[in-house]
Amino acid sequence: MKILKKPLSILLSFFLLTFAFSPLTASAETFKKKEINYVSLGDSLAAGVTPYGGWGPGYPHYLTEMLKTKNNVNPSYFGLPGYTTNDILLDLTDASRSHHMPLKKALRKADIVTLDIGAIDILSKMLAGQQITQNDIKNTVNNIATILVIIKKMNPKAKVYVMGYYNPFPHPNSAYTPYVPTILYALNNFNNSVEAVSGFLGAEFVPTATLVQANYSTYLPNPNNIHLSAEGYQGVANEFWMAINGKRFAVK
Repeated sequence: MKILKKPLSILLSFFLLTFAFSPLTASAETFKKKEINYVSLGDSLAAGVTPYGGWGPGYPHYLTEMLKTKNNVNPSYFGLPGYTTNDILLDLTDASRSHHMPLKKALRKADIVTLDIGAIDILSKMLAGQQITQNDIKNTVNNIATILVIIKKMNPKAKVYVMGYYNPFPHPNSAYTPYVPTILYALNNFNNSVEAVSGFLGAEFVPTATLVQANYSTYLPNPNNIHLSAEGYQGVANEFWMAINGKRFAVK
């Protein structure tokens, strides 16, 4: 398995640069509305897959409960296990997909959107023992940029938050420990690029790496599984909650 040799610079497809962007910011009146429309997009972390293969509340479900302390909330959950950036792009653009119309309808009404996507694009290749290249990360980041552009076109007023990923195998006794240096190098490049792209497109990046690493034995109880415990999902939800409220993150 080859480790990337150069840090990933901010790489956007040429067609993205032809857009005239305005910030993806919500009105200051968001919390004064009678009801907040919240849409979550993502992979198994958004779906709520547990560390031992079960199902439970994911971070969007805990975030919904936090939002309810301010307003009535109308949540729409579109997180699915195994989802990649290409899957979300297809849901957004292909009318034959079952989620296409419900997702478009939800996004057009959304006040708040959360997104976590891209880890599977990268991790699946590395964990299969295949070479990961700069183009692999570039293409994944470009897909995320395209997703953000589509959301903006559908609903310029929605406030969008993009989750950064954490080290999924921090336990020293994990079967995947030999992969960790490569995973960390790739994820650091990925996170840095997604943070910059998110800011460029008016979304807000929400880091989780330090949060999870500081309490990995509780947040990631299964050494060989990337999914968070209930406490981990609550911690990630709290990071989103503080970002939505314009506060600094609890863990830096």
